[in-house]
Amino acid sequence: MRIPTAVSFAFFSLTLISPGFLFAQETVPELVGPLTQDDILAALPDWHDRMVSYEAGYAAIAALKDIPDAVQVEVYLGSWCSDSAAHVPAFFQVLNLVNSPRFDVSCMGVPRAQEDRLPYIAGKAIEKLPTFIIYVNGLEKGRVVETPSLTIEEDLLAILRSSDAAEGRRRQESLFPLLRPEQDDRG
Repeated sequence: MRIPTAVSFAFFSLTLISPGFLFAQETVPELVGPLTQDDILAALPDWHDRMVSYEAGYAAIAALKDIPDAVQVEVYLGSWCSDSAAHVPAFFQVLNLVNSPRFDVSCMGVPRAQEDRLPYIAGKAIEKLPTFIIYVNGLEKGRVVETPSLTIEEDLLAILRSSDAAEGRRRQESLFPLLRPEQDDRG
């Protein structure tokens, strides 16, 4: 049985214009659970390329090198997420440039399916990816959620500096309670 030429042409045309044929999408592996920088970069070569091409701000890097406290950063990311693909490699480059043992980083891959995320984000109030949670002395000092306000290094530095200022104010208030402005009745 011979298929009419018009039918063959129509089928061939539909095949050519079907989604995915002309614009083949690269499949990105879904990395889930605890990960290291090496795990992520080995599985996602594009992220490695983005990391090495990221040009971090020199002044922020120099200031981050001078942070005296131990800093822990928890990174929640989606290997399938475009914001994670943009900002996690930049964060890795910042870490590499700072090159300080005072920065301890853990990464958690989060699945794409919302209903599967709870075991990976329980108790962390993660709503968007990536989320970088910054801790100093075991206390959460701030977050960078989805997209940095400025750059990842400037946002990280701002969080760490603001925690220093707030901590200094708290110490001063506890040492000198009589000098608090709200208690000054001199008019």
